[in-house]
Amino acid sequence: PLQFAAAAHPGLTSLAEVHDSAFYYTSYVTNDTSHPILGMYSQHKQLTTKLDDKWFNNAQFVSLLPIDRHLYVFYKELTFDYPSPILTSRVARVCLTDPGGNKLLLHKHFRTFTKATITCTSPARWLEFQTIPITLSTE
Repeated sequence: PLQFAAAAHPGLTSLAEVHDSAFYYTSYVTNDTSHPILGMYSQHKQLTTKLDDKWFNNAQFVSLLPIDRHLYVFYKELTFDYPSPILTSRVARVCLTDPGGNKLLLHKHFRTFTKATITCTSPARWLEFQTIPITLSTE
């Protein structure tokens, strides 16, 4: 697969990945982190995430990794689960064969989008990665 990374604005990294003739990308609708998106363009369809804080909330993208039948998006975003907002590491996933929603629900948006917080536990203490700097693939 072919990968690209670009930073048109300080602190904002747009990423791209070409996989099986489909172009996947992360970008920002505005010049800040308030409107981040994940998109896919192919000869037959074009999909994006919704501009909604429940999908991405002030996200700062780290990497895109296609693994098996999925595309993983590693990023940091603001979390309001604590007394004050903090930057939390997350991973989102979409199926590489995502058909998109129908005309009534999620039209032209990913149907298989899910996300989770990246956490690490150890016997001595619980640790949450708050600022994931990079990811590496062993494939």
